[in-house]
Amino acid sequence: MSEPMTAVRERGPIYGVQVAILVILILSLLRVGRDVLLPIVLALLLNVTLRPVIARLRRVGLPAPVSAGFVVVSLVGLVGLFVYAAYDPMLHWLETAPRSIQELRSQGEGDLADVKKATEAVSEITATGEDGKRPIIVQQADSTVTAQLAEGAKTAAGLTGITLILLYVLLATGDLLLRKLVQLAAGFSAQRRIVVTVRALEAHLARYLGTMLLLNLGVALVVSVGLWAAGFEDPILWGMVAGLLRFIPYVGNTVVVAILLTLGVLAYDPLWMMVAPPIVYLAFITVYGNVFELFVHGRRLALNPIMLFVYVLFWGTIWGIPGVLIAVPLLAATKVIAEQVPALRPLGRFVSA
Repeated sequence: MSEPMTAVRERGPIYGVQVAILVILILSLLRVGRDVLLPIVLALLLNVTLRPVIARLRRVGLPAPVSAGFVVVSLVGLVGLFVYAAYDPMLHWLETAPRSIQELRSQGEGDLADVKKATEAVSEITATGEDGKRPIIVQQADSTVTAQLAEGAKTAAGLTGITLILLYVLLATGDLLLRKLVQLAAGFSAQRRIVVTVRALEAHLARYLGTMLLLNLGVALVVSVGLWAAGFEDPILWGMVAGLLRFIPYVGNTVVVAILLTLGVLAYDPLWMMVAPPIVYLAFITVYGNVFELFVHGRRLALNPIMLFVYVLFWGTIWGIPGVLIAVPLLAATKVIAEQVPALRPLGRFVSA
């Protein structure tokens, strides 16, 4: 008994250094290989989620390639519909928002006009050189918000295209990836565990993400109707934004509140009307999240809020906004896998609510 303990103590520091190096290498790989790994992770998550849909289409007689093509084309159609619905309102907002904000700022600068003039006079004096000539300052024009959005849209389009191509290949090849994983396992018990884990992952992840999608569509609908009834411009755009941001735990609702507060400030004059939209949203989302959403999700699909926050923070730091969006599905997948593997069941209980 003492010899193994002595051996463990002797290798302890070296083992710890090896683990630390391994963690650093993995984090570096995730960060550097973002453009390659992110489409793969997205395609794998979508493949696991949509596998039950492919199975139902196969049961009605559609071959796997046709079923995969139908699903991928449907996804492209949904994304295209979202972009089409949001394109014109977003351009309109980008054109009018700076002007509205400038008008709002000019209204509050009336009392500071004299101070501003004095400041400009001081700046004029200090900017003049010894010979009385003002130095020439060359400023580089900043890229506009529209250009930045166009660049971001180009990157997102490339990422989406690669993900959809890989998703089609995964869906069209059926259980090829699962069969290859089973062949790597040694022994019938390990092979059976892989199959059971993958099937459970497909069922639970499809149910979880499908439920989240329906719930967030409900939020988008309610927000759109509420903004339309209140007379706001582009209610459909902000409803879709609110529904999409709901996929981001904690941060999403905060951003929605900030957006609604900004819209209220730009649209109304009395203070109580400015803060009414975010207050109403907070009241609605509190009831929606703690009553209706909990009832629909059920306890089995509930996740540990602490681990959820850690996952959002980690993947957001590594992969930015796409990482934040996939943090919840990754945590749900971690929970399902840990529940199926006996050695990881304590982890499964920890990530559960």
